[in-house]
Amino acid sequence: LIHFYKRPRYPNITMAATDIENQTQAQSGKSPNNAEASPSKKTDESPADQKARAVAALSTGKRHLLVQDIHAAVESLGESSGLMSVEFGEKAPECAEAYFYYGKALLELARLESGVLGNALDGEDQEDEEDEWQEEEGETGEANADKEAVKSETDSGEGENKEGEDEDDPSSLQLAWEMLELAKVVFTEQLEGERKSNITAEVKTTIKKMLCETFLILGEVSLENEDED
Repeated sequence: LIHFYKRPRYPNITMAATDIENQTQAQSGKSPNNAEASPSKKTDESPADQKARAVAALSTGKRHLLVQDIHAAVESLGESSGLMSVEFGEKAPECAEAYFYYGKALLELARLESGVLGNALDGEDQEDEEDEWQEEEGETGEANADKEAVKSETDSGEGENKEGEDEDDPSSLQLAWEMLELAKVVFTEQLEGERKSNITAEVKTTIKKMLCETFLILGEVSLENEDED
């Protein structure tokens, strides 16, 4: 089975559509408990309304991605993926495009997050250089020891919090990989599955192009992952 999340609490099932949107809200800084966040709470919507909302969210997300509004793109494309999954099924052909662009947006989000982390590390390096200069100017070892103790306690607390968060939620890079893998499966099924004879030559060409691009972006995700390691 293809898993959206590799979590202990979802050991044998693929991620439900509401979980896609909950993670999307978390990535964009909004609460997943918001009444407007989950399509499962829109009980008065007809299937046609949900489909129209999913298509609109996909179009909006692609536009956000084009203009590099990454957080908005992740939110819209995550909503589209969730709605499409509810309406058509998680591996339906109609979902492939939403999965593809959602994975692409998550990769860009991972790059943004990596850039922020890199800037923070540069700031720490600068602080270390200042500390060395102060030591050369004659600061006492006792003062330095106290400072290191405070820093160690702070780093330890932050490390524990980060570790807990990492255990609870997959990274944007991991989500990007999983969404793109799912898109790849759906595109491949369209080209090689039982219904391959039902698609036109023009549609087949489009699907092949999307599948090739999916492989390329999966390669980019692998490179980003190696850089993080």
